[in-house]
Amino acid sequence: MIVFEKKYSRESALLTQEIWMQTSLIDLPVRFGDLDFPRPAIFIDAADGLIDIWMNIAYQDWMVAKAGQTYGQNLELIRQTASTYRQQLSDLQDMWSRPSQAVGELKASLVKMREALANLHTLFYVITCEESLQAARDEGMQIRSEDQFFVDAEKYIQASLCNLLPHHLDLISHVTMADLEAGLDPAILEERCAKFLFVDGQPLGLISLHEYIQTRPVIVLQDHANEQEGWREIKGQIAQMGLARGRVKIVRKKDQVAQVEVGDVIVSPMTTPDFLPAMKKAVAFVTDEGGITCHAAIVARELGKPCIIGTKIASKVFKDGDMVEVDANQGIVRKL
Repeated sequence: MIVFEKKYSRESALLTQEIWMQTSLIDLPVRFGDLDFPRPAIFIDAADGLIDIWMNIAYQDWMVAKAGQTYGQNLELIRQTASTYRQQLSDLQDMWSRPSQAVGELKASLVKMREALANLHTLFYVITCEESLQAARDEGMQIRSEDQFFVDAEKYIQASLCNLLPHHLDLISHVTMADLEAGLDPAILEERCAKFLFVDGQPLGLISLHEYIQTRPVIVLQDHANEQEGWREIKGQIAQMGLARGRVKIVRKKDQVAQVEVGDVIVSPMTTPDFLPAMKKAVAFVTDEGGITCHAAIVARELGKPCIIGTKIASKVFKDGDMVEVDANQGIVRKL
């Protein structure tokens, strides 16, 4: 049995997720000196404007162990990695300030992003390995606490694709690496709107993940929402302390932002920069995914609003209109 856990679900460009996947499946195993990792490792399941990332739990454990063995015991190497990443991020921030106007320019930028992301992911995995030296974990945590790579990279890619497809803005999320080579064909992108699947970096085309696994009973998708069906209280990680009450508004995509009213509690798989107008109206934020440097956490700290992240199941447990209390002092969301 191969058990997969959903890492996150969000509105995002396929390009962004492909960069993340190539880094995880190609760059990290190479630098860890071992290409023999559990497969399949990662699914990218795109449907109706949302992207679900599923990861093989055995693969996650493998990555953490390898990072700890090859980097976590070498403080000098970790400090060198962190220093290199900070310089790469500085260069990228300058690049991201001017979205690409041409395909070649975007492709060159994506190469530099992938190089930096390999260092950032290495530091992330070192943090989660208990065998890593504490000083190495502290170095990684410092990077993580101040980093906005994913938020800024997403904004840059989206803005660049808007420049490349100005008359088809509703299709930019469906652009893949292959399209940058073959050409941006709106008709092909339109076909992907309903469903599209990547398995370990290979595009399988117009098929959903659930259709794919129907003929592969060895693969199991672990759904945390089913484990707590009927619960009126869930827990998560505190991103910004505070206490608030309000009615739930589920926000999965940017076209749902306008539905949020003043005093609502935004519940989302993961927020993005497009959600900012709604977040200014809401009294609190609750997400399924995310860490201390995720978009929701950053915005919550800037706005001083209660925020609980990493609940895994909030967007499935709660429904639009539910009255909830967000106790971000205890990390608990209660249905009232």
